[in-house]
Amino acid sequence: MVANRLIGLVYDGSEVFALSAHHGTFVSTLGGPNVTLNVVGEAEVGTANSPGWFRAFSAQQNTWVTQAVPTGAATFQSNEYALAWSGNQIWGCSGLRGNLTTYVASGPITSVTGAEGVAAFVDGSA
Repeated sequence: MVANRLIGLVYDGSEVFALSAHHGTFVSTLGGPNVTLNVVGEAEVGTANSPGWFRAFSAQQNTWVTQAVPTGAATFQSNEYALAWSGNQIWGCSGLRGNLTTYVASGPITSVTGAEGVAAFVDGSA
């Protein structure tokens, strides 16, 4: 179990339950093996990632987004968003909007940098 001011996450070995302070109801998603729960700061997003899966919970929208990703995908999390990337593809979840978006870069993404409300990576050789 992990928690911050806005989100509580509980993993029971097969499902992950999230509780948003904004909504006050548990919302579940399938977990599977080797789930790592994470919330940072006073986050609007919490994650429950495992090899091959990116899962993010939006406290604002009271919903999970899930995405199959390559095993070994890297992740980055801030208060308002969470990202996973592998090769030239990156997936992102907004904790404010509760949506999942994806982008395919022209070359491999080697690193992601972020700050409050913004993330950046280089697309191509620069």
